[in-house]
Amino acid sequence: MCGFGAIALIRLRAWRLIRAAVRASTPVEIPTVAIPANAQVCLSPGLLEPGVVGLRRPILLLPTGILTRLTPRQVEAVVAHELYHVKRRDNVTSAIHMIAEALFWFHPLIWWIGARLIQERERACDEEVLRLGNEPQIYAEGILNVCKFYKESPLVCVSGVTGSNLKKRIEDIMKNRVGLRLGLGRKALLAIAAMAALAGPIAIGIVQATAGHAQTGRTIRTLIEPIAIQRDRAAPVEIVQAQTPQQTSRTTLQNPVQGQAAVEVASIRPTSPTAVAPVVLQATDIRGQWTIESPARGPNNVPFAGRLQLAFYPPDVNIPIAGRGWGNGGTSKSFVFDPSVFRGLTAAQIDSPVRTAARFDFVTEAGTFVCEGYFESGHGIGSFVFHSDPAYLSQMAALGLPNIPNDQLVAMALTGIGPRFLGDLRSTGFAVPTFNDLMGMWGVGVTGEYIRDIQRAGYTPNGNDLIPMRALGVTPEFASEVRQMYPSASANDLVGMRANGLSIDYMREMRRMYPSASINDLVGARVNGVSVNFAREVQRRYPSASINELVGIRINGDRR
Repeated sequence: MCGFGAIALIRLRAWRLIRAAVRASTPVEIPTVAIPANAQVCLSPGLLEPGVVGLRRPILLLPTGILTRLTPRQVEAVVAHELYHVKRRDNVTSAIHMIAEALFWFHPLIWWIGARLIQERERACDEEVLRLGNEPQIYAEGILNVCKFYKESPLVCVSGVTGSNLKKRIEDIMKNRVGLRLGLGRKALLAIAAMAALAGPIAIGIVQATAGHAQTGRTIRTLIEPIAIQRDRAAPVEIVQAQTPQQTSRTTLQNPVQGQAAVEVASIRPTSPTAVAPVVLQATDIRGQWTIESPARGPNNVPFAGRLQLAFYPPDVNIPIAGRGWGNGGTSKSFVFDPSVFRGLTAAQIDSPVRTAARFDFVTEAGTFVCEGYFESGHGIGSFVFHSDPAYLSQMAALGLPNIPNDQLVAMALTGIGPRFLGDLRSTGFAVPTFNDLMGMWGVGVTGEYIRDIQRAGYTPNGNDLIPMRALGVTPEFASEVRQMYPSASANDLVGMRANGLSIDYMREMRRMYPSASINDLVGARVNGVSVNFAREVQRRYPSASINELVGIRINGDRR
């Protein structure tokens, strides 16, 4: 009962802080965001991050000033994340698990499940935000700005935007990892597995509690510490490929409507396709599907004038409905329409109000996509054959990437990753990056020059370090200053500092007052809202107070 009482008191205190924020909030409207009828958006004073409060009629609390500290597109992406928490009813799930944690606090597995629930709910919301057409870099910057200016919610049943492993989330967002949606059968199996996982530790806990076998001599803090979670890796999407030495270098695709797969272009919905016979292709040819949305769509279907969204899919997936820039298992990118890149395609064909056949070539450094299909009112759909460039493949192989899988080759062709970029990275002595690291570094703008500057500052980062470093704005100057203050600082330390809003000026001032403060001490002070002025005032009153005592005063108030 002691463990249950301690946990209940901690969470009651946290809930009072949340209730105070709700009572002090005022309703607000965001014209560019569609809010569900069962939810309300309010502005609340203080430094609490955006979060969803409540079970029956949830309230999305936004901190005052967020509309000016974040760009409109960052706000839209962050709000879209929160609204998907509402749709998923994550607060209800978390509240139920919090009760289980309080009752069976002595069982480590119950805490492991709780940590996984947070990890999976944040991943699901991140993927949904990307499916809505938000640019990964803008979304990642929005999350990082929230981390910079605001504090995380003290309760997991208040679904926020900065939960789970922030570094891994930013990496996955920038690598554009969007998983496949589960069908009804898989959802049922997953639900059964989740129920079994939850019932198992509860049943074991009841038996242990009844038998009086609960271990003693360990502190509550040790017992309830969550188990470290291993990083998951999404399985790559497979694109079907057939080979024959007799196939010609160009393959003419059958009309997708009159032939193998009937498609209703007006809605971009596949209609009961018949079995598709395999098409025999050369080893360097890849077959799949394409869609084009014009204009490209952002959060809540907001159009981006002057840009179109091109997406490529394997031949065996369902094409997304119209008005959605992202689908299941596809690779997508927005472009300013350029007839020299989309050879044979005109703006009149794309915007035609009636169904209009089209055949065009999409030319990339890696090869050419030969596309056939139809357009109607800005929505296009069809099939493609990708003819890769042998010179491109030879150069990539010489740089350490031989035998590039089909799905990765299509993604690299679409994004523009080629020998020049890979060679620039390798010229720094950088090891051959994985495909995900390569995509991530391209997405955030990592260059050979940036790597060399970081290396000159005394660091040896890998791909997993460089992506969040660049996304968070870790400059070579920042890295050098940190190295002077903390000679043993790692690249991971730089990421943690920037993710939590530490500036060089803040660290200098705090170290003048607390010379022995470690990196973790400074991060803890910043996360808990300790400003330089607050630290000066506390030091004036209590000259002998340590930095840990300083943080305690900030959290609990001055009780001396």
